[in-house]
Amino acid sequence: MVNYISSRDNPLIRLVSSLKLKKNRDKTSMFFIEGVRFVKEALDSGCRIEQLLMSQTFYQENEMVEEILKKGIENYVIEDNLFKKISETTTPQGIMAVMKKTCFDLNKILENKNYNHFIIIIDGVRDPGNMGTIIRTAHAAGCHGVIVFKGSVDVFNPKTLRATMGSVFNVPIVYSNSKEKTIQKIREYGISIIAADVKGDTYPYEIDLTGPIALVVGNETKGISSKLLSRSSSVIRIPMPGGAESLNVAMATGIIAYEVIRQRKAFLSPIL
Repeated sequence: MVNYISSRDNPLIRLVSSLKLKKNRDKTSMFFIEGVRFVKEALDSGCRIEQLLMSQTFYQENEMVEEILKKGIENYVIEDNLFKKISETTTPQGIMAVMKKTCFDLNKILENKNYNHFIIIIDGVRDPGNMGTIIRTAHAAGCHGVIVFKGSVDVFNPKTLRATMGSVFNVPIVYSNSKEKTIQKIREYGISIIAADVKGDTYPYEIDLTGPIALVVGNETKGISSKLLSRSSSVIRIPMPGGAESLNVAMATGIIAYEVIRQRKAFLSPIL
């Protein structure tokens, strides 16, 4: 069954509009995603979609509609101009999904004995693009989880979500309000805390990253908090022979993540 909406006063339209604000995402534990690729990623990952919204043009013309209807997801067709008004993008593709936030338990990640743990800890990253790219990098590098400390940008910010390119559905993300308790718990499981900071006294390729580690990356301007630096087993920095003052935090995370992969020889197959 297809439901048609043409009024901006419709409760679902009002809900989607409200989810553009973090306080409403926190209050409802819901968020929304947009775009063909992003929605398809959510469908393929098996994540639960509460409602699917399609513009009238999308419903009439896109071959993806048949697949959507077969899945039995509650769906709505929205008048084109109204869809544009609730969209967060300049040129909407005509499809969006309302979803519940998924909360992962840090204990379950730490207790998994099948992991040679590689975790990324995000401390105060404020730029949505950086946050999204770090999550995408974590997914690509096979990280077992991402921990986001309070004070970082909202993972469910629409700009952050777009930057993840769907990786948000493939990496366990844990939210923590207590740096001290989280770091203590990680250390109890024998996981080394490795901080990436311009104040580092060694390079990533000079230390052993083959064992269980949690890599901490910090704020774009201030870096990692002094509390976390003091609790770290090692503080590393990326060599910059060209003389640049620093690297973008997302790029730095990627460089170190792939040094971890190189040391662990964690390749799925040889390059032919």
